[in-house]
Amino acid sequence: MIPPAIFHTILENGMTHGLPRDGKLIFRLSYSNTNKENRFEFHMIGKIRKKRKNKKSGTGHKYIRSRLQESFPDRWSFTSEKSSGGWLTVITIQS
Repeated sequence: MIPPAIFHTILENGMTHGLPRDGKLIFRLSYSNTNKENRFEFHMIGKIRKKRKNKKSGTGHKYIRSRLQESFPDRWSFTSEKSSGGWLTVITIQS
């Protein structure tokens, strides 16, 4: 269902921008669905590197948005933000 390399891109971003906590960098992918939507949550558990100034969106996020729009025109949402204990990326696709 999800276009190639989206999860790979999210994992790579977590490895590049995350730092281990207690010697570990943990990744958790969860999926849920209802009659209205499919939801993928990718949680990187670790520390966050300091964000570069004036950096809004990188190549990885642009790729993800492009592939989602190509595959699910105007039926998706994508968020990626700091969360308690790490970083949370959520992709929601409307049925």
